[in-house]
Amino acid sequence: MQINGSNATSSIRLVELKKLPSIRWREYRDLRLKALKSDPPAFGSSFEEEEKFTEGKWKRRIQNVLLLYQMIDLSE
Repeated sequence: MQINGSNATSSIRLVELKKLPSIRWREYRDLRLKALKSDPPAFGSSFEEEEKFTEGKWKRRIQNVLLLYQMIDLSE
């Protein structure tokens, strides 16, 4: 592949998305809250807002979540 006159190599990656079962809501909550703390501008919410969510709300939210499961470099 050539971009702007330079020789650039491209790699192909396979990404698998999986839905988390609702029984894993705590793991999702912990990951989400950690991400909200570490990079708040990346989200349309805040740690302070989401840390108050109830168990029921987390279980409902996880129904709409796809998790990046695996990334494999196929260029080799």
